[in-house]
Amino acid sequence: MLPVATTVDFYSTGGVADPFVLDSAESGVLGEDVLEGVSPVDITADVFSVTVRRGRSRWLDDVQAGVCSVSVENRDRDYDPTGGGTYSNDIVPGKRLRIKTNNIPIFDGTIDDWNLNYTIDGDATATAVASDAFSLLGRTKLDGFTATSQLSGERITAILDRTEVQFPESDRDIDDGVQTLQADTVSAGTDVVTYAKLVERTEGGRLFVSADGKLTFKNRRTATPSTAQATFDDTGTNIPYSNIGVQVGSELLYNRATVTRVGGTVQSADDTNSQDAYGIRTLNYDNLLFPADTDSQEFANFLVSRYGTARVRFELLEVNLARLSSAQCTTVLGLDLGEVVRVIYMPPGGGTAIDQFGVVDKIEHAIGVDSHRIRFSLSTALDTYFTLDDAQFGVLQSLTQYDESTILYDAPSMTYDDTKTLLTGNPLGY
Repeated sequence: MLPVATTVDFYSTGGVADPFVLDSAESGVLGEDVLEGVSPVDITADVFSVTVRRGRSRWLDDVQAGVCSVSVENRDRDYDPTGGGTYSNDIVPGKRLRIKTNNIPIFDGTIDDWNLNYTIDGDATATAVASDAFSLLGRTKLDGFTATSQLSGERITAILDRTEVQFPESDRDIDDGVQTLQADTVSAGTDVVTYAKLVERTEGGRLFVSADGKLTFKNRRTATPSTAQATFDDTGTNIPYSNIGVQVGSELLYNRATVTRVGGTVQSADDTNSQDAYGIRTLNYDNLLFPADTDSQEFANFLVSRYGTARVRFELLEVNLARLSSAQCTTVLGLDLGEVVRVIYMPPGGGTAIDQFGVVDKIEHAIGVDSHRIRFSLSTALDTYFTLDDAQFGVLQSLTQYDESTILYDAPSMTYDDTKTLLTGNPLGY
């Protein structure tokens, strides 16, 4: 038995269903379950495998469009558009596809392709390949216009509200934002995702499509939760894992940062101690939407403080749901991109266990008959906010969780001494 519930919006009357149509009053509402007679149909009984991939490979990469592949048995040609079977008239692109495990969403998107496969011994399968709202918005082009000065989240909302976009409010979860953006000019033909990711980088927030299909924007104060959502270990005390990968590498090591805003000059920051140890490794950000060069300089300072030191990190964490209790399954399935987990691992040979907090950057599901494995890709949680009295995130001088890169000082309200000890002001996560 496949441990997921799979639904596709098929035409309930047997006619040929229209795909999603941008701007259509009937077929252009992503969040609706019924579009011109289209109803969600449970096809779980025919499904024999599901894969899902959402997120990004590492912290500095952009989140990509989430993708899902669902393979079904097709010996009766139910999923063959030329076969006259149960769903033949519905095997077209544009249908909504939803996947749930234990009634918890793990993917919500739109089918892009149906691939039919046949063997000479008479077997037949069909595979639906779907992507989330990032794919749709990546194909949606903006008309040229000049934006007003506004907060980052307000800018994304204004983009989604534009006539040429009209992205449904029911499929949004957008924070207001912390960073004020300049009134820049957007070139005609710029796609929505490219511009929204520019806003995301300027804010220092997080932009992604959630497991239940909502376009989600978290500002830099809410991009990472202040407490761990789950704890994994290899002792049997917490949630068990089946595979783990630990990495110490240079792919996230940068000791010189250059940042340029639209209409501004290059601002740079250096960690000379790191440069002496590792050589100069430069991270460059261009054309950000800061209103002043001082904002670019503060961002450059932050980047160097965060990435100037090579660190041990849990690169991947694999979980076999068959080994978990019902409560543990609920916790693991409920994790989404950007959430914090704690991972504890005792390597062979004794000594001190590796105990770190990580931010979920990517989630991958591999689901087959009677099996469901989830692989998480993690970044070190260095930017989690200081939380007063919190047992995990309330110790300013605990260098196992915090160093100078943990806190962005939003000068001039911040003052601190030569040891990076905060004297006055409020620390803000970036």
